[in-house]
Amino acid sequence: MYYDCSRPVSLEDPDWIQHSTCIRHTESSDQVHIGAVHVADDNQDGPLSVLMGAARVADLPVSCVNSEGCITEQLLAHLEIPLPPRVLLRTGELGRISRNFVLSDTVAQRLAAEGVTLLGIDQSWAEGSERVLVGHNLVLMDGLVLADVPVGDYVLTALPLKLDSGNVQPVRAVLREVI
Repeated sequence: MYYDCSRPVSLEDPDWIQHSTCIRHTESSDQVHIGAVHVADDNQDGPLSVLMGAARVADLPVSCVNSEGCITEQLLAHLEIPLPPRVLLRTGELGRISRNFVLSDTVAQRLAAEGVTLLGIDQSWAEGSERVLVGHNLVLMDGLVLADVPVGDYVLTALPLKLDSGNVQPVRAVLREVI
């Protein structure tokens, strides 16, 4: 089964890029910027390889987020180890409480140590979240539609639209169940 995890886009919306699932990148062939995060790509498959491959959808419990919307180390106890390179978090009830989340440096460091290269969420990352990721080679993706996607393992394909200008490109994110 396939799940389209992209937000619908209306070109009549003047802020349509901000209301979609986006990646931000540079023109360099060896770098990817997502949410203004620099990620050096050591993979032979090219810089977009971080956007394609094994992924896990997991719930983000209320107990893993503090009152400021910071995802705490309790997340690591909740996630089933070993982790695939891409982890996508469903906020569920938390999405009604907080719309902007931030990742602590400790959690970013531990996720990177577990081999995670991309952390996605179905809400938004708070402004400045990308600063935590510098040095951890983690990429943030937000604006995913995960409400109807069951928790489990998938193959993620998230390809950017080819726009002729700017460094912000909406992405079409699709998950395929692992059989």
